[in-house]
Amino acid sequence: MRKTVIITGATDGLGKALAIMLSKEYNLALCGRSEAKMSELLNELDDFNDRRFVENLNRYLMNNFVRSSSSSDNTSYDAIVVQKGNRMALVRAVKVILDARGIDNVLVEGNKDGMAWNMVKVNNKYRHLDVYANYIQRDESYCFLVTTKDLPSGYEYDQAAYPKCD
Repeated sequence: MRKTVIITGATDGLGKALAIMLSKEYNLALCGRSEAKMSELLNELDDFNDRRFVENLNRYLMNNFVRSSSSSDNTSYDAIVVQKGNRMALVRAVKVILDARGIDNVLVEGNKDGMAWNMVKVNNKYRHLDVYANYIQRDESYCFLVTTKDLPSGYEYDQAAYPKCD
């Protein structure tokens, strides 16, 4: 169970800094005198939630990645630093970045040769995420945090070996 932290003066200075810093680990009870500043803070904290982070990561990688047909361009380094790679490079990049953020995720290897994507735990539920397919389709929502039944056709995998995405 997550502990709750009460922060007074949360809309400015040290209180605001503490709210931002502690928002990932704790439930927050925030107090402040300015309704407008509190609204701004809540919007800012929303930018730090896991779903928003995954949305921003999906968008960033889609817009800063060049597809490569080379089987050697398959590392997270290729996708993150060189900004080029194959499907596996992008899947590994998502895994590395989400691990660093502390967001539970799993690399899924499909039954078809070369097919891979990620499962991400957001709001205590695992969902499928395929940034590579989103990039190819030029559609951020094509395979973004979907359940197994909502996966596009062609996604076949050993469901017993992975978390449920109901």
